[in-house]
Amino acid sequence: MDYEIVADVSRDFQGEAKHVRLAEPVELERLVGDDTIETADFIVSAARVMFSGPETYVFPADENGEVDEWGEVIGEETTISRKGVLDPEGVAENLAAAAGNEVLKC
Repeated sequence: MDYEIVADVSRDFQGEAKHVRLAEPVELERLVGDDTIETADFIVSAARVMFSGPETYVFPADENGEVDEWGEVIGEETTISRKGVLDPEGVAENLAAAAGNEVLKC
């Protein structure tokens, strides 16, 4: 699936963060509870985390780039977030590749 980087939102995060929009909305299953979230917008955040080092995470967001759910986005088969690297663009590509091809959860 295609995606675009809508904005650099690093000012609101530790490290580098991008507001990413997929070409189409995807449905995310919540890990806690039985409901779902549908969104095309995500925050991809790369930061050096105390005691674990560099990591790049993905969080669902609204169309304004505000985090909608602080649960990290995960795939059933694809590792979307990445430990050991600060790579927002690479993780955005992982997200786009997984979207529409497998169940995503947060």
